[in-house]
Amino acid sequence: MKGRYILDSAALFKIGIVDPELAYTTQENVDEVIVEYEKALVLKYIREGRLIIKEPDDDHYKKALKVADPKLSSADIKTLALAVEINEKDNVPVVTDDYSLQNALSRLGIRFMPLKTNGIRKTYKWTYRCEWCGSYFHDELKECPKCGGPIRRVVFPVKHRK
Repeated sequence: MKGRYILDSAALFKIGIVDPELAYTTQENVDEVIVEYEKALVLKYIREGRLIIKEPDDDHYKKALKVADPKLSSADIKTLALAVEINEKDNVPVVTDDYSLQNALSRLGIRFMPLKTNGIRKTYKWTYRCEWCGSYFHDELKECPKCGGPIRRVVFPVKHRK
């Protein structure tokens, strides 16, 4: 898979398979690599200058938060933000098997490449809805501020413009 990529933590676990010419990731992703062999391989790529640790800036992080599934981990949101930042200037795909991350990338028009899965087929958006009155909310709440009913996470397909 020679080329340039953005790697999430799962892709770092398999960096030898990816074997990038140049890759970007965040420190939080590197910190998730705990198996000694995988960690040694990641450090080798860093020493060779083929893996660059880069933290996304606040503006790109905020943009990523707007499309991120609330259940994405902090590391995944930073990976998404890094992809937003890098893809403003260049077309660099994200290597990830995480369906929620793939969904957010797809909503932003950023390419992704799965390693061990087929990847997502449709793009979805998540929101929250009161089971009693049907009101929708962007944030996860324990109970509806309008009627006191329970709030549940709901998903619906995103219609893409042609």
